[in-house]
Amino acid sequence: MPFSRTSEASMIGINFHGGTNGRKIGTKEAGVEPQTNWNDVDWWTFTALLDSNAKATAVSVTTDTTKRTYNSYVSVDPPYGGNDYLMHGYIYPSGASMTVTVAGLGQTFASHGYNVIVYFDGDNSTDWTTDYTISVGGADVATISGKDLANANFSGTFDDATTDGVGNYVRFTGLTGNTFTLTATPVAGTAPINGIQIVSAPEPLSMALLAVGLAIPLGLARKSRKSAV
Repeated sequence: MPFSRTSEASMIGINFHGGTNGRKIGTKEAGVEPQTNWNDVDWWTFTALLDSNAKATAVSVTTDTTKRTYNSYVSVDPPYGGNDYLMHGYIYPSGASMTVTVAGLGQTFASHGYNVIVYFDGDNSTDWTTDYTISVGGADVATISGKDLANANFSGTFDDATTDGVGNYVRFTGLTGNTFTLTATPVAGTAPINGIQIVSAPEPLSMALLAVGLAIPLGLARKSRKSAV
């Protein structure tokens, strides 16, 4: 079986949706790093988030009190997929910026490092540009700018804005720490956050076992060739 990084990683998906009639992913698969068992969050604080294996964790998410939710689908929808639900409901700030804090990541994530993927896509007739900043321990780690082009609503394809600044998600890599805060600051238009995905790095033991697993068949093959001489 080929090795898959994400199959060795723990993941937590947070989907912000628009209230009672919001688009909830639930057990559907969604994300550029595909996972199921997303946490559908529609208000200020959500605790005991599930991981991708539906296991309860000590992780919590809190947004600031000025955030708003928006849902771009009506209450009765066709059978859209998980990615549609992820990308068509979002929170956005009523003020200059908005924060989302994730706490309690613990050893599974903090010890080996993790990546944070931030999804964004609004119903915008003009370009929306947002500076997304991650801070750990009160210190800013990185800021990545993401531009949501006018009338470029999600149509089934994820587009990484990390490199060229245009797309529908950005990725922060190599983070450590039990808690991080994401700040979305609008540069032009509104600063939406559709969802956040936290992906742990594979544990060193998993990588070591992989190396052993690859070495054993190679050794057996060499021994077999030698015996046949």
